[in-house]
Formats: sequence, structure tokens, C-alpha cells
Amino acid sequence: MALLTAAAILTGCGDRAKESSGGKNASDAPTSSLMNKKSIKDFDVQPLNLADVKPCKLLTTEQARTLGLYSDKSKMMGIPMQQTAANCYWTDSGGTVDVQIHEDTDGPETVAWLSLRQGGKPETIKGYPASALKISNTSCNVQVGVSDTYYLYLQVQSHKFPGGACALGRSTAEKILTNETSG
Repeated sequence: MALLTAAAILTGCGDRAKESSGGKNASDAPTSSLMNKKSIKDFDVQPLNLADVKPCKLLTTEQARTLGLYSDKSKMMGIPMQQTAANCYWTDSGGTVDVQIHEDTDGPETVAWLSLRQGGKPETIKGYPASALKISNTSCNVQVGVSDTYYLYLQVQSHKFPGGACALGRSTAEKILTNETSG
């Protein structure tokens, strides 16, 4: 029984590593200039330190309103809602966005490098390394590396936002980055 459990764990780890690299082996690494960037210093942006940032302060209520994530109705429901110290949940008729702040100092790769490889096509949002993974027609995960140790992770649900859930995630991330880089 112990051998079967160990084999299952080892097999799962191998699949997870392959999934996290987009289903490709290290030797299949992409060669585009964006994918060759290894650190936030390789991007023309200022690294952001989100250590003391309150997640519900990342987006103003007016910005959330323009995205369809906030109204008087959602205000009565207690939105925005901080569920943990690292996340804030916005929801209304336009969709739902769970904004999370994560810190990662464990791996040999930087968060900036990893953010380009978390799904979908590697891209930048306001110059920061990012990727958007379309889960379904109404669901998307957007990750944005804001330094070599901090990243934003947005879990998005929307069936009304023009362009879909990934577009809502990108638009939300753009507004957050505008707020964080202007102040």
C-alpha cells in the first residue's frame, strides 16, 4: 500500500511540473523575447512591494462600478469583502473578481518569470509580465508579476463583460496597476 501511495504521489508531481510549464519539457522552452525575460528588472516597470497593501484598497469603488463589479445592491451585501488577509472579493451583475496578493520566495525562478508561464499566451499588462488562462467561456485566471517575489492573481467569472472573463480580469488588473504605480 505504501509503495502504491508513493508511486501515485511521484506520478502526480511529474504531471504537475509538466502542467505548470504549459505541458512542455524544459527543452521545449519558448524563444520569444518576452519569454526570455527572467526578472522584473527585464521589464520597463517599477517593482511593486505589496507586503503591506490591503487587497480591498487595490481597486476603488468607482473603478469597480465601471467594471460592473459594484453597485448599491452589492454594497448592501457587504461587497467588497476581504475573506483573508491576502484577498478581496468584488461581485455584481457584471461579474465576480477575487483579487489575491501572493508572495513567493521559494523557487529558483522569479515570480516575474513564472507569471508568463501560468497559462494562456504570455503577455504584459501595463508593462508587467502576465498571463491569462481561460478556464471556460465565463471563467478566467489572470496572473500578473509585480516584482520578483509578489504577484496578483485574479479569479474571474463573467458572462456579460465585453470580451469575456479574461478581458474583465485584464481590465481589473490594469486599474489596480494604475493605482499602485501612480501613488
